[in-house]
Amino acid sequence: MTAIMKQLFVDSTILTRLKQYSYLSVLLVNGCSVVSASENAGVSADQLDQQLQQIVDGFDTYSGQFTRTDVMAFLRQQKRQFTVLWAIASLAECFDFQKLGEWWSLFAERSIDFALRAAWRLPEIKRLCRPVTDDTSTSVPGLFVLGLGKLGGRDLNFSSDVDLVAFYDADCVPVAPMQGKADVCTRVLKQMTRLLSDTTSQGLYGAWTGACALKPR
Repeated sequence: MTAIMKQLFVDSTILTRLKQYSYLSVLLVNGCSVVSASENAGVSADQLDQQLQQIVDGFDTYSGQFTRTDVMAFLRQQKRQFTVLWAIASLAECFDFQKLGEWWSLFAERSIDFALRAAWRLPEIKRLCRPVTDDTSTSVPGLFVLGLGKLGGRDLNFSSDVDLVAFYDADCVPVAPMQGKADVCTRVLKQMTRLLSDTTSQGLYGAWTGACALKPR
C-alpha cells in the first residue's frame, strides 16, 4: 500500500546518532527499510525532498481496503517513514528550521486530509450517505477541517500535536436530511480522529494526537 522508494544511503555517523534515540531506533528497524548506512555518504537536500514528497503524495494513491485496520496501518507506516527521513534531514542539516517546520506541517495536512476522506468511506459511515466513490483522491463535499496553532502557522515540530476545527455546509454534505447532517458529520470526525490517534492491534501508536471541534457553516 505504500509507495516503493529508492534506497537512500546515509553517512553512518548520522544513523548512529539516530539510534541514540530509542523511538527513532525502532523506526529504523521496523519502519524505514529504504535507509542504509554508508561511510562518508552525503545525502542531499534534493534526495530528501524527493523522498519526503513521495511519501506525502502517497496519500493520493492509496489502493488498500477501506477498513479501519488497513487505513490505520497505512497512516502509521507513512508516519514512520516520514519521521525517519525528516530526522535525517534535521541531523544532516539539509534543511533550515523553517523548511523542517513546513515539511512536518505539509505531512500533517495531507495525512489528516486523507484520514477525513477515508472516514467517509468506512462501511459504518458510507451506509448513512449518498453514494460516495472509493477514490480517496476525491474529497467529499461539505465538511472540511482547518488546522489551528502551529499547524495553521505551518510551524509543527517533531513533538507537536494538532488542534483542528471542522466546519460543515448542510447544503453540500451528501447526507439525507432524515439522517441528521450534523450527527453524521460528527460521526465522520470521530472516525477520523480514531484513524489518526488510536493504537492499532499490533501496538502501533497513533499518527497524531489532538482535538477537533465541529461548527456549522
